[in-house]
Amino acid sequence: MNSSEKYLIISIARLQELQKIISSFIYKVTSNELNWSTITENYILITNMTSSIIRSINNIGLPVLHNLVIVPSKVLYEPDQTMFKYTAGRISMLNQDIIPNLLRTKLNPDVEDAVKRSNFQPENFINKNQ
Repeated sequence: MNSSEKYLIISIARLQELQKIISSFIYKVTSNELNWSTITENYILITNMTSSIIRSINNIGLPVLHNLVIVPSKVLYEPDQTMFKYTAGRISMLNQDIIPNLLRTKLNPDVEDAVKRSNFQPENFINKNQ
């Protein structure tokens, strides 16, 4: 195992730890078990861990992942437990229905229309109608 693989394993472990901290923080917030000082302490902890992980990933010299194209190599027609585990329960199988959503570079038309409507400037509408 070379050093970049070791670094990657350590980074994955740190990301899983961060995921647990965020999950417990969300649970505490939704169950109203927090006061303001605890919220700020948790936020600082999450921010510091995120910054530390980003710095360590940038320092190891791995290729920038957003420049890589990842294409599914096989389509599955039955649930895959490994994929379900790695995606934290978001994707259970890779089939022809999910692949276009994963490869999408543009918003869904419904979402895009909602964003356009939310950016609508009412003062422009009033000025045009007068």
